[in-house]
Amino acid sequence: MIASVAVFNAVSKLDFLESSAATTPSWKVLSAALTAVFRASSAACIAVWNASIAAFCASVVARWFTPKKALYREYLHQDQQVRTLLQRELASAAVSRVVIERSPEKVRIVIATARPGILIGRRGENIQRLQEAVQKILGPQQQLKMDYVEITNPAIEAQLIADSLAFQLQKRIAFRRAMKRAIQQAMESKGCKGIKIICDGRLAGAEMTRREVYRAGTVPLSTLRANIEFGCGTAHTTAGCIGTKVWVCKGDLVPMERDKTKARHRALISPAAPPQAPASAEGT
Repeated sequence: MIASVAVFNAVSKLDFLESSAATTPSWKVLSAALTAVFRASSAACIAVWNASIAAFCASVVARWFTPKKALYREYLHQDQQVRTLLQRELASAAVSRVVIERSPEKVRIVIATARPGILIGRRGENIQRLQEAVQKILGPQQQLKMDYVEITNPAIEAQLIADSLAFQLQKRIAFRRAMKRAIQQAMESKGCKGIKIICDGRLAGAEMTRREVYRAGTVPLSTLRANIEFGCGTAHTTAGCIGTKVWVCKGDLVPMERDKTKARHRALISPAAPPQAPASAEGT
């Protein structure tokens, strides 16, 4: 987006010079070329924005609907404030996702975490403090209920893997070692069919950015049958930001038993062999 704004400013300056100075064919050609570049960069920025929104929505779940636009804006701003608060307060609680459910007078927030002890705190002090802070955002007219779900196997949670990689990169751990260790732990866990990890940026403090991709097992991204989780994170290092993306395949949403059932059904309804005629007695 910054690049497109810069190109737009350049085009505006060229239009100003073209209107103020003598019109020459070179100015027209250069202005047309930069205008085309601006249009192409705008389309590319829109595609990148859509991809980032899709990545953000992968870990953000909201289950509510309102037909009024004003109420929709209010709920959306409240959700954003609640998620920002929980992300800041529960940075060390290994939170994978936050689900917000709304009814006309009730709000239910479900937090999926791998460390419920940090979320609850000593004698429930931490979760009580979070409820009070969230209640201030929602207002007294909404009844709040906050629950949590414990993640039993954090090694195959895509968002937790991405956050762990980002944390290790910030601690100057070698990116190849961190990626290979994450893949090994995920593949050794039960329920993981495949994993794909991408790290992009100034890896190991290099002058030029590059992308490293590691994968294991099967990660079919072109089918709707597969149950694939996606997570992304950002490591803020001294050399710059390094992005991490993780895809984890947990099998199929629809079991592949339909073909076997059809084959069994065909075997059951197949016509039986015709009975053999009895052998005729000799001498008759």
